[in-house]
Amino acid sequence: MLDDLSICVKSSCKIRDALTAKKFLQTLLGAPVRNKTQLGTLTTLIVGGSAVAFFLLRVVARLPVFGGNWGADDWVMTVAMVLIIPETICAYLLNVLGLGTDMWLVPFNNITEILEIFYYTELLYLASVALTKISILLFYLRIFPQKSLRKIIYFTIGLCIAYMVAFVLATALQCIPVRIAWEHWDGEHHGKCIDLNADAWCSAAGNIILDLIVILLPMRELKDLKMNRWRKFGVMLMFLGGLFITVVSMLRLKYLVQFAHTDNVTWDYLPIGYWSAVETHVGVMVACLPAIRALFGSVQRKFFPKPASQPSYYEDHTKDSTKKGSRKDSNSRIFSSMGRSRADKDDFVQLDEFEAKGDVESKAGQNSPTPSSFERSLSRSLRSNEDILPLANSGAPMGQPKNGILVQQEYSVDRSTGLSRPTTRSSDQDLAWRMGGRV
Repeated sequence: MLDDLSICVKSSCKIRDALTAKKFLQTLLGAPVRNKTQLGTLTTLIVGGSAVAFFLLRVVARLPVFGGNWGADDWVMTVAMVLIIPETICAYLLNVLGLGTDMWLVPFNNITEILEIFYYTELLYLASVALTKISILLFYLRIFPQKSLRKIIYFTIGLCIAYMVAFVLATALQCIPVRIAWEHWDGEHHGKCIDLNADAWCSAAGNIILDLIVILLPMRELKDLKMNRWRKFGVMLMFLGGLFITVVSMLRLKYLVQFAHTDNVTWDYLPIGYWSAVETHVGVMVACLPAIRALFGSVQRKFFPKPASQPSYYEDHTKDSTKKGSRKDSNSRIFSSMGRSRADKDDFVQLDEFEAKGDVESKAGQNSPTPSSFERSLSRSLRSNEDILPLANSGAPMGQPKNGILVQQEYSVDRSTGLSRPTTRSSDQDLAWRMGGRV
């Protein structure tokens, strides 16, 4: 009944008079009052505070004391945060002014202010989501050395820049004069405006497509990482965090259907407002995850180092005896601090020798395969720099050079002849340690 009376009043009255009449009728009939301003406020405060915390942790992770270095991706993310912070403030003010309540219950001046703030929030949103994607793509350039992939990354950065420039300009100039964008609601101010629904839908669709490109770009390289299944899954999951942002973008798109044709802007704009806030702030969190992961790893190694454990020959001999039965006389066995080799089956015992890289670099390079340039880049990006880098999971020997990089040289010793020969560590074992045990 209230809606029917409102339609009747609206058809014969000005918009301001119709809203006043509807408010009177709602009060007279005791109709329920809808108010979701708290939902918007809480959403903004939670995701806004979390995004700022994640960014600050990223800044700390880049400090030299934690082995970090400031890169182009960090500069771009800083610019994005400069835009996101006022966007968060604007989102909070929208709810204070009445976004989330029915339009006829909001003072007329507040309606105009809400639409004006919403106009500026749109511009900040479009620029910040594009800059966040660019920051992630610049991070990819840190860890992906392949020329073909880098060309695709640069091209995608160009697409993000074009998206940002095109839609920021289109949204900023949606009406001529510009003030009509927030004054047209009462039907008493007139000007020329573009189709706002078409603009909103095109920008949302382009944003989703760019999200999917950014998510899928590293998947092939991550899939080929030589590490155990669960650790690989964890790394991929970190990069796949962008999927959540894509889902949020799709939810936001759902509420854009009536963006420009609603008769109740302060109620219908609420979902667009809080989903936009979630998308931008969660995007920052996802972009900061690799740096935060490196920070936690650096703090753990710096303040909570794992005690070095060197397995004794007795423990190793007991395990081997349990699994494979009795062996030859123990006096004929040669063992080292790194434990026994699986070469026992062939009457050989593996002897591991640690040397300073400067002394044996050429010899170690011939016998030990090295990880790919992508794996080394990703390893450096996901953890802090380390002075000592042993290539095994057990403790390093005492007396290593202060600033040296330790490499492992392995030998097999024939019991019958007493001669030793170099052996080769598999690249899978080496990479599993570099990417799994210490990242």
